[in-house]
Amino acid sequence: MAMSIHYADDLPKDLRVRVEHLLAHSPLFTSLMRDISEEDYLQLLKPKGEAILPELNEVWFPHTTSDNIDVCMQHLRQLKQHAMRHIIWWELGLHGDMQDSYHSISDTAAALLSQAVVMAECLISPRFGKLGDFSFCVIGLGKLGGASLILALM
Repeated sequence: MAMSIHYADDLPKDLRVRVEHLLAHSPLFTSLMRDISEEDYLQLLKPKGEAILPELNEVWFPHTTSDNIDVCMQHLRQLKQHAMRHIIWWELGLHGDMQDSYHSISDTAAALLSQAVVMAECLISPRFGKLGDFSFCVIGLGKLGGASLILALM
């Protein structure tokens, strides 16, 4: 059974049809749309010319300075879900340009990694104090789980 559409009265009929189709055929999109605020809903469901995709900036990916691991993880999940809703709507709801999607996915990954580094700093500071001149190295392994990296080092 398809999920009912909250706030659908404000949508033009063609967008409502697209949303209904996507909700009926994408369990991931359906799960991402649960408990969405009206503001987020109306910001998301725009026609192609007005639709927005995640970008690498503070508006899309605001930082948290919590030293609580549960708060940090919840913040990362919320950021990821917000970005995924927009990317799925762009690709499957509006049939937007794949190049734009690739850039947005890349920006989302970079922003989430950046967030994780900032959170790591906040989480270790109470235990070890503010670390001096340091930096983190984040290695993103590809779709083969590092097999391509290992192969390249052989």
